Amino acid sequence: MIANKKPTLTTTGDKKIKKWISVTVNFTNPFTDKNGDVVSYSIIVVNAERQIEKLTDDITDNWYNAHTQTPCPPYAAIYKCETLFQQGSTCSGYSHSRRKRSIRSYVVITIGEESCDENEGYCNGPLKPNTQYIVFIRAYNEENEFTDANSVIVKTDKKPILAEVLSSIIVLILVVIVLVVIFLWRRGILFKKDSTTKTKRLSLPAIKKLYVVSHAVNIEDFAEYCKDMSANSNMKFAAEYENLKLVGRDQSIDVSQITCNRTKNRFTNILPYDHSRVKLLPTDGEEGYTDYINASWLPGYNSKKEFIACQGPLPGTVDDHWRMIWEYNCQAIIMLANCVEGNRDKCYHYWPHDREPMFYGDLQVQIVRKTRDKEHEEPEFITTQMTISQGEQVKRISHYHYLIWPDHGVPNDLESLIRFVKEVRSHLTQDGGPIVVHCSAGVGRTGTFITLDRLLQTIEEHQVVDIYGIVHEMRMSRPFMVQTEIQYIFIHKCLLFELQSSGLINDGYEEEDDVDEDLYENV
Repeated sequence: MIANKKPTLTTTGDKKIKKWISVTVNFTNPFTDKNGDVVSYSIIVVNAERQIEKLTDDITDNWYNAHTQTPCPPYAAIYKCETLFQQGSTCSGYSHSRRKRSIRSYVVITIGEESCDENEGYCNGPLKPNTQYIVFIRAYNEENEFTDANSVIVKTDKKPILAEVLSSIIVLILVVIVLVVIFLWRRGILFKKDSTTKTKRLSLPAIKKLYVVSHAVNIEDFAEYCKDMSANSNMKFAAEYENLKLVGRDQSIDVSQITCNRTKNRFTNILPYDHSRVKLLPTDGEEGYTDYINASWLPGYNSKKEFIACQGPLPGTVDDHWRMIWEYNCQAIIMLANCVEGNRDKCYHYWPHDREPMFYGDLQVQIVRKTRDKEHEEPEFITTQMTISQGEQVKRISHYHYLIWPDHGVPNDLESLIRFVKEVRSHLTQDGGPIVVHCSAGVGRTGTFITLDRLLQTIEEHQVVDIYGIVHEMRMSRPFMVQTEIQYIFIHKCLLFELQSSGLINDGYEEEDDVDEDLYENV
């Protein structure tokens, strides 16, 4: 049962399906009987968003079960049909005279042509519009062994233009109604107040930021929420984190992949999106994209461009690193990695070793004062005050270096990290310029720090928190923010500890370890 023919494919949009849409696929018969007689065939449909590398088990999900999940898992549009390549087959999407039973060399199948319901079993149900799918044939022998062939990628059409126009008109009407209501309310025509009666102001929980995707939780329910999420070996945490896997990944990264910029990336898969990358001022006399640096604008609690998340500088990008800090008048640098970890270089030592000034390009950097965390015999973090000067112009910047955070992991002492985040925030101002945060790749420890900083400010003013919404928003600006599941769970633990310490809640939960996510180092 070995595929031995090159498949041919034609796809066309079928706009007769009103609910969603369908595609028509022309498959040649690629199978032989070398490993046993082929007794049946399945047509497997996979939503390309899931990026499944290998399907080793048989697919038994039907259309209805698959489409109750987001994104939908692989499912069988046609399951174990014996007559798929025979004349007159009833499972091939069209019918012929049943007088001939010869094996055909090809079959035309319309994926998405049937209407399906919960009780129908296997059904060739409609596809979602404007969605990419992988479709292939699975053939079975008498021992129920199977092999796959003819994997093709198709994309469904967008929704009919009429539906889009109607949707736009409805939205426009609703906007007009809201504006009229606001106008009448301000004029006092609607919702008149009785001057003799005092009106009560409702106190509703709110978040300062409106996230595109939100899993907001009331603070008073947060302990119970964490218990529920961590049950059964953090099963719900794992599922929620898995939903973040592909967030933002369809955005362009073209500039980072230009030949002259590739050596500026520490890791080959941590690349800034074009729309949110930090752009340097072009330098004269140099060729290529001199405005490129592996850094991204990240939203914070106070503004949409409060943070610059970047990789730890390489020897060849140190000058660009300081140029970025100078050009954007950054007020602080938060360093969350050590220069060497596990005998591997994680970040180039990009600041002076002592009080002797050093030049990075045409910028002079000098240490003014260095202080260590005095609460511990072995310091957890070091604060260094520096000056950056160019000619007569001098700027000051603070460098906060947290020393005890393992790569891909979390600190052993969560109270230590909370204390560090608070210490840094106490010295920052809203009008003091952006804050540079980096570890090695600028996504894992960096994303965890930024999330905690936003949460600690959120709970001072609001009764709800939205960790999922924050991470989702960050991943739209830079890939892999909060890089591992254990870091995602650790953020919940830190917030829970802080709420317990403040006396707002009185319960907790146990955390379990998880597997790291790989980085592909640029060598």
